[in-house]
Amino acid sequence: MLEVPVSYFYEGIVEAQSEARKETEARDGAFGRLETNDLIQAFYRLSERPRQRLLDLAKSLHEAEA
Repeated sequence: MLEVPVSYFYEGIVEAQSEARKETEARDGAFGRLETNDLIQAFYRLSERPRQRLLDLAKSLHEAEA
C-alpha cells in the first residue's frame, strides 16, 4: 500500500539509539554516584537561607575556575 520497504521506517534508528545512550550515560554519570545523592539529601535538609548561601558558594567556586 505505501510502496516502501519495511526498513524505510527504521532508517536512522541505530544512530538515534546510540546518541540517546551517550546522553543517558553522560547524565547518569554524576547522578549515579553515591556522594551525589548524599550531597543532594544534605542540601535539602538545610533551611532556605543556608541552602541559598551554599548554592551561591558553589556557583562562585565554578566561576573562579573559569
